[in-house]
Amino acid sequence: MKILLISDVHSNIQALEAVLAVEVDADAVYCAGDLVDYGPFPREVLDLVRERNIPCVSGNHDERVVAFARSSNTRADMRPQDRHWVHQNVEALDAGDIAFLDALPESLEFTADGHEYHMRHQGAAGYELMQLLPEFEAHWSGRRSPDLEPGQTARVIIGHTHIQAVHYLAADRLWLNPGSVSYRPTRQDLEVSRDAEYMTVVHGEIRFHRLAYDRRKTFLFTRDLPLVDSEKRVGQRLFGADDPT
Repeated sequence: MKILLISDVHSNIQALEAVLAVEVDADAVYCAGDLVDYGPFPREVLDLVRERNIPCVSGNHDERVVAFARSSNTRADMRPQDRHWVHQNVEALDAGDIAFLDALPESLEFTADGHEYHMRHQGAAGYELMQLLPEFEAHWSGRRSPDLEPGQTARVIIGHTHIQAVHYLAADRLWLNPGSVSYRPTRQDLEVSRDAEYMTVVHGEIRFHRLAYDRRKTFLFTRDLPLVDSEKRVGQRLFGADDPT
């Protein structure tokens, strides 16, 4: 069985389409949250996720967009220089989209090739890493990880940090982060995010992937958005094109 693991799409439809096109032979796709915010195409991302019936857990940015959409703050008279990504995303979505985001579960579990998986968006407080077995066990819906046969593992899938990693806490206990489909975090000190990161699990074997994709449409659309200057600079770093013309 081949599983495609993605996370932190952040309204980047070009990156998501590129990954799904390359991994078209995946038997199942799972997303570890943050479908929206900090990117320009939230509606298109949600449409594709729903079209493909991709199981997804709720991320902090999904929750943020829902909270802003349901707040009493008006945005109709907001000056362009005060607009952030969350305002642009909320305006691009309708009530059905917000309801879909709000209904995303905090976690989900599945079994594949004998391995047990538990998926949620965040593994520890802030951007800390899950380091202790008690933290790991607590992620299994408040129960202990399942009993496993020799060679099988219990695996927690997380996102949030945007950094690809596989971390063993015991021979049969590990967590993995597929990285961000959309962009690298500022703490990696990269000028431009030039690729999409994700993982596949083929017959239980975890594989790392990076995929270069055409960022021009996203960059050009972002360049023309009415956003606060700091958010525009974020867009430049996240989606900067080698040839923006």
